[in-house]
Amino acid sequence: EEMRDRTLVNKPLHPLLFAAYPVLFLFAQNLNEDVSFEDVMWPLVACLAVAGVVYGIAAGLLRSSHKGALVTTTLVLLFFSYGHILDLFSGRTVFSNDGILLPIWGALAVYLIFRIVRSDRDPARLSGNLNLIALVLIALNLVPILLHHPAAIAADTGPLAIPGVEDVPDEAKRDIYYLIFDRYPNPQTFENLYHFDNSDLFDFLEEKGFYIARDTLANHLKTQHSLASSLNLRYLNYLHDDAAGADDDQTPVQQLLQNYKLERYLKSLGYRSIHLGSWFPPTLEDYAADDNFRFNSWSQFSSRLLETTMWRGVRRELGIRDPFDFWVIQRKHALYQFEKLKEIKELPGPKFVFAHFLLPHPPYVFDRNGGFIDHEPVDMDKPRMFEQLRYTNKRMKEMVSDLLAGPDETDPIIVIQSDEGPHPPRYQATEDFFDWTTATRAELGEKLRILNTYYLPGVDQDRLYPSISPVNSFRLIFDLYFGADMPLLKDRSFVFHDWHHLYDFTDVTDRLRPERSRAGESGANE
Repeated sequence: EEMRDRTLVNKPLHPLLFAAYPVLFLFAQNLNEDVSFEDVMWPLVACLAVAGVVYGIAAGLLRSSHKGALVTTTLVLLFFSYGHILDLFSGRTVFSNDGILLPIWGALAVYLIFRIVRSDRDPARLSGNLNLIALVLIALNLVPILLHHPAAIAADTGPLAIPGVEDVPDEAKRDIYYLIFDRYPNPQTFENLYHFDNSDLFDFLEEKGFYIARDTLANHLKTQHSLASSLNLRYLNYLHDDAAGADDDQTPVQQLLQNYKLERYLKSLGYRSIHLGSWFPPTLEDYAADDNFRFNSWSQFSSRLLETTMWRGVRRELGIRDPFDFWVIQRKHALYQFEKLKEIKELPGPKFVFAHFLLPHPPYVFDRNGGFIDHEPVDMDKPRMFEQLRYTNKRMKEMVSDLLAGPDETDPIIVIQSDEGPHPPRYQATEDFFDWTTATRAELGEKLRILNTYYLPGVDQDRLYPSISPVNSFRLIFDLYFGADMPLLKDRSFVFHDWHHLYDFTDVTDRLRPERSRAGESGANE
């Protein structure tokens, strides 16, 4: 028995192996998303460290490394399985209630630990079996992680002169703000679908001199695609060939959110590039920006991992709003961005500022006055969305007033857009496999009709038109302010098939707007 205990196979390593497994499992399930090594490393180290401490304490109290290991593994498995069980029974049985499942899990932990302590069976043999099970589980996730090679497309990173522009005098270089409010609905959506009066914001913007393009459609379906298109001033149809074989890999489109053409164009004119990051990993940072400002918080990966654990139930039952809670992170990021934008305004120019606000995007954490909305389940999201929307409107008006507080001759160029509209209800039920090519006209309208507003000081608004889309925003601005030779593209909208066919694009413009757009017929595939 003593000789067997000394073999590596029967060493009680399973507590650490099972502690590492949930992190590796979550990573393996999200290989095609923008999860960095740092996002995974710190939760992995934390899980191993806590499991090691518990293991040491249990082994010392029981005077047995094997029994201490069994107790630790029991606690690890119960702790990390809690959220999965809660989700499995969500809304269907009594086990979907923290007030019921949490005591059951606690009682189960006490019972199993009692059985381990009182057992006379040889724990070394069980340790060997648990080691083997844990190693197999880790291997099943580690192999795809090690074999995963993110798809990449050829990147042009050099200087990029604006076509037709040789020199621009300094006095003509106004600061430029490109501000994205995620899933902000279009005026038509408010009026025809939500029956919500949002005229207060729209009237405010028009009074300030903004042009509201009320018939705008997003060029692409989701955040990464939409921003990759507008920031590079082109459609993404070419990715169908360039990203062939990587149908569900988001890497090719996410690459286009770094060192993008708009940034390179403006840098060629001497602009300073400033990136105000969100909690959404693809827009967290821009490595090519001159300045990156971001709120340093627990990563989305770590928050998602914690939501699978028993801490999720303990926190909610005790009413704790901890720094790991994703609802708290949503609030802190948004508040940081609004305050930081005030500081960025004072930085010397000319500067180009890109900011991606995850508002009114869920989770819905703000009431209309900025108070915290609890994240207990509710029957409908719309009332909560409208509360967060009202708060977003309030902060947006403050932001615009602040940006336009100086002399008229120093007013910046401001483009405020949404990247996509809210999700239609049917999509929320089957998100990964929802076929957008079969979406109804109403569903496409809710998703693709977006907010699109422009403050263009010193130029005639007659050059703008109601259906101008984001792909043409900076083509037009470069023409109006710098005399660029960048013809407008035909305003078109494309959807991908589903999340497993991200580059299989279908043009749905005519389903939403049968009449021809104002821009020319050529260039839709550029």
